[in-house]
Amino acid sequence: EAEVRGLQASMPPSYVSGLPAEAERMRALVVPGLRAAAASGDWDRGGRLYMDLLKRYLAIKHPLPDEVRAELIRLVYALAMQRTAADSSAAAGDVPPALCVRWCGVLCSLLRRAKHLDLRLPWRPLLTALLRSLLPKLRPSSYSSRGLAQQYRAALARVAARARRHFAPSDAR
Repeated sequence: EAEVRGLQASMPPSYVSGLPAEAERMRALVVPGLRAAAASGDWDRGGRLYMDLLKRYLAIKHPLPDEVRAELIRLVYALAMQRTAADSSAAAGDVPPALCVRWCGVLCSLLRRAKHLDLRLPWRPLLTALLRSLLPKLRPSSYSSRGLAQQYRAALARVAARARRHFAPSDAR
């Protein structure tokens, strides 16, 4: 917080006074936009645009209320665990793997400051995605490159490491 005040001290007063309003406008765009993109399956334009806005919002380090953070985590987790277009049974509405990698990065950024939240995430979709990408018989054979497949596996592993505290303890059995 002291770092933010020091940073704001070096900014012009007219800009500092507009920061809270800017943050609120950006947040008002991101949450409904991601919901609409998820509902319509608009991954390329809507999903990319609103996820990039969320990434910028997090990079600027605007404060994010806990309930909004929890909602965004659930939403981005559900989006990142979608079936990728590289799966062997790919359909037209599936998500490109490169987009899933970007979404996993945003999810890790959201989870970084969510340690105190009482949030439960389903672990089975993450396990399914990890197994599908790691096991030879289940691995998609149509990735455009091995590098992309490796990035996808690494992104899923980072999500698993960040999200493990949010899986229900009763599911460990």
